[in-house]
Amino acid sequence: MILSIILYTLLILFILIILAISISYNYYIKTSYKDTLEVYTVIYTFLFEISFIKNKEKEEGYFKIFGFKKKFSSNSHKKVEDFVEKKIKDKVEEKTKENIKEKEDKKDKDKKKFSFTFIKSLITKENIKHIFDFLKDIFYMIKPDKFKTDLSIGFDDPYNNGILAAYYYTLKSMYPKIPINIIISWEEEKYSFENITKGNIRPISILIRIITFVFSTPVIKTGIKIFKYKRS
Repeated sequence: MILSIILYTLLILFILIILAISISYNYYIKTSYKDTLEVYTVIYTFLFEISFIKNKEKEEGYFKIFGFKKKFSSNSHKKVEDFVEKKIKDKVEEKTKENIKEKEDKKDKDKKKFSFTFIKSLITKENIKHIFDFLKDIFYMIKPDKFKTDLSIGFDDPYNNGILAAYYYTLKSMYPKIPINIIISWEEEKYSFENITKGNIRPISILIRIITFVFSTPVIKTGIKIFKYKRS
């Protein structure tokens, strides 16, 4: 009976995990600066929505699911968060100090094991292309559908404004679709910007691509080569 409950629980957890990584996560990020930094972030699916707001008046986040809304962070919790963060930091530093000698010794041994000639033998045209293709695929999977930045800049010296304008419009003529718009303020010194990033990510696609990369022939060959070198 207990075994059946455990198995059913594990099965339900497995299904939930598969569902969680299979659905598409849409995101919207708006960042702006004018005297203070303001951030508005939303991650949403057909099931739930997570949002975060930060400005000079408040810093809070919300979790929404099926009409239910729960605040999960606010300024009132900042002291508690700082306290927990400090405790974690102190614990990590303490643990680091305890193991620092062991890690340094291990690092020295690893340095001795790998010669420059061996490392050079791993940097082949096939491996470089394989890594480049992997990174390119990951980039396209996480690349936002929309990315737009508006900058408003004004230096105290008009000469610097002229230099910036020359560089910007030269770049704009070469790459007319560049998603950056610069407005130069000639009347006053000014620094402000607004950025909007929007897109979606499907975790299972990224996970599958990582698995295919890890178990690909070039990676396995390189791993075997490293293993044999360490054993020799």
